[in-house]
Amino acid sequence: MAKIGDQYGPGDRVPTSGIYRVDHEPAHAAAHEVTCVFGRAFPECIACKKPKFTLLRPAVHVEANEHFSYRF
Repeated sequence: MAKIGDQYGPGDRVPTSGIYRVDHEPAHAAAHEVTCVFGRAFPECIACKKPKFTLLRPAVHVEANEHFSYRF
């Protein structure tokens, strides 16, 4: 499980679902928050290509929670 403050880049696998801060190149965009889901790859930014993702708050994705059942 990832720890708060751990950083990742595009192509890395999301180690823990949760809220991540995204830092882009300063001239491109201000930092912002996104939700990332365990097991998926962190994406590239279409403009600066190499954002950094920092875990702010881990959270269990609803589909992985034992109290919910999804039928698609």
